Amino acid sequence: MLYDAQHLIIFTDDYSYLQKLNSGSLNKDNHTVDYILYMTSSDDRIVENLKNNFYTYDSAKAAFHIMTPENKKNVFGENTCQLITKAQKEGFGEIAVQFKLQLWHFILIGIGIFSTVVGFAVFYYKCIRPKNLYVEIMKNIPSGENKEELSKVCDEFYIPEGKFKINFNLVKGQGLSSTVYEATIKRALLSALPRRSFDHNSISEDYIVAAKLLNHLQQDQISQSDFYGEINAARKLGKHDKICTLLGWSAHLEAPCLLFELMEMDLYNYLLRLREPLSQSESENGSTIILPVTEFEHYGVPNFDEKQQKIFLQILWQSSQGLDYIASKNIVHRDVAARNVLISPYGNNETFTAKISDFGLCVDVDERTKEYKTTTTDKRLPLKLFAPECHFEHIFSEASDVWAFGLLMIEVYSLSGTLYHGIGMNKIPEYLKQGKRIEKPDKMPQDIYEISYSCWKDDPNLRKPFHKLSKDIKEKLRTIDPENDAYRDYWHLQIEDEELMESFIPRKLKPK
Repeated sequence: MLYDAQHLIIFTDDYSYLQKLNSGSLNKDNHTVDYILYMTSSDDRIVENLKNNFYTYDSAKAAFHIMTPENKKNVFGENTCQLITKAQKEGFGEIAVQFKLQLWHFILIGIGIFSTVVGFAVFYYKCIRPKNLYVEIMKNIPSGENKEELSKVCDEFYIPEGKFKINFNLVKGQGLSSTVYEATIKRALLSALPRRSFDHNSISEDYIVAAKLLNHLQQDQISQSDFYGEINAARKLGKHDKICTLLGWSAHLEAPCLLFELMEMDLYNYLLRLREPLSQSESENGSTIILPVTEFEHYGVPNFDEKQQKIFLQILWQSSQGLDYIASKNIVHRDVAARNVLISPYGNNETFTAKISDFGLCVDVDERTKEYKTTTTDKRLPLKLFAPECHFEHIFSEASDVWAFGLLMIEVYSLSGTLYHGIGMNKIPEYLKQGKRIEKPDKMPQDIYEISYSCWKDDPNLRKPFHKLSKDIKEKLRTIDPENDAYRDYWHLQIEDEELMESFIPRKLKPK
């Protein structure tokens, strides 16, 4: 279709299309209209019939022409192709169909535009826009009587993203739902610094911490529970020398990140380093005890000298002190194991500082009964550490943590050996119900095993609480080193002043 202000030319090979356009609407602006129909047939009768049936409303303003292959010229006075070419040169425009937009057309267009904009905005908000993890964390705080206080602590411990730097080349530990890396943060940003600083944090304004990077909260419910468990424990426990301090939380690439004071390693991996490779000569002369780890793996346990025995007791004593403090806050840890005891060497590796960590499974006990009872078993819980009442009654208390502490002592002297080796997980409850217990590792002193065994009484009320276990282990330390009273005082006191603390360290343990 070609047109200008006065002339309209319609050229097609579709007769029905011309019939639809054959009305006065195209001539309302006083156009001259030429209808041109191109036909492949040159039958005179058909051509004449079409001309007679094609109605033109004003012969002066409208004309109907037929163009055939045999009659390309003089359709209406000059060659049709030349006319079209001339019309284009003289400024004719091209249109498809002329029509007038109605009100409902604008309404539909407006609705379409609005729907497109809203749809894109929703898609961007849900899928593209970087999420504000702080808002997500605060919004998803578990409901309960302490929700308001927990919300306040979450806000207090928050550190803006980008204020710390994670060293992904230094992995300090790894679990199913998280990985721990070494990280650096400005000391001024931390509101809860631990009471003691190790050598790597002595002078610089940069503070080296452990960054526990969790999986995404909405994708991993285990990570979500661990995160709020850690925050809630920090809220209740505060600061203590035998507790690994939570320094703050933040986000890294939209994943929640917990920042803790940095310790050298966990007790589990320290014990693995003490293992000896098994050789035929060692197994024959009896200097090494063979212990199974799995059905296909064995390793050697060396004889522990006095120094190593003392290190083991130091770590166990400090662990019992930390667990005693946790129990005093009406909290049950529920995951007392070597992997959750963190240690750092002190004084030329002659001794270690030990702290309890990983509070993701902690629960608050009833202040009256001192127990926490549930109707279901959390899938995250380590069943091998369960006391009988945990298996059969779903009851947790300080006594159930004491049971697990007895197993921790076995882990120490078996160098992280497999607990209940050869017994299927589903058979452990019945094994315990029959009164059976883990046997003494060969290199574990009998008097130390008796302390462990006292943790496994059937009746929870007959198990020693942690403050008594701590006293028993301290007595064993005195037996090993009876002349070193200052050593005992150093580990017993909690002192803020670093110089005063140094005065309580035995000379033979002080750094040179």
